[in-house]
Amino acid sequence: MSHINDPRKAERSGAKLHALYCPEQGRTDADINNIVNRWLKTGTVPMVRRGQPLFGDFTEGQDLQDTMDRVLLAQAEFEKLPARVRRLVDNDPAQFLDALNSEEGRELLQAGGLKIEMEPQGSGESPPPDPKDPPSKASDPVAADPPASEE
Repeated sequence: MSHINDPRKAERSGAKLHALYCPEQGRTDADINNIVNRWLKTGTVPMVRRGQPLFGDFTEGQDLQDTMDRVLLAQAEFEKLPARVRRLVDNDPAQFLDALNSEEGRELLQAGGLKIEMEPQGSGESPPPDPKDPPSKASDPVAADPPASEE
């Protein structure tokens, strides 16, 4: 019965527990009352991460400089297109890619003078080998098998 007068073991209200277990930083953002009030005022809820987290080994990826170089190269290639084709997509490479990925967009670009060669989809076959490249031993079934031992 001594715990009744002990302030360390006294019954705590919800606010006191909240203050005890929530760190000072971000306390108001985590308070459900503030979240609901913000939603009532603005109609928006805090950003919530949706979807699955992405895990992987990204140590072999490109750095910022490599990525920027690729963007600059893509921009230079886009600028090599005829002006009338670029005008059809408002000089926007992203719109150009969207147009290439839709049937209507491809027709529009072809009408603007762009020659588009489509590869057959879904053949399931690998492309023919380049005659300039010698066949590798891994792709040659005869060379890949070790010689049979004679016993």
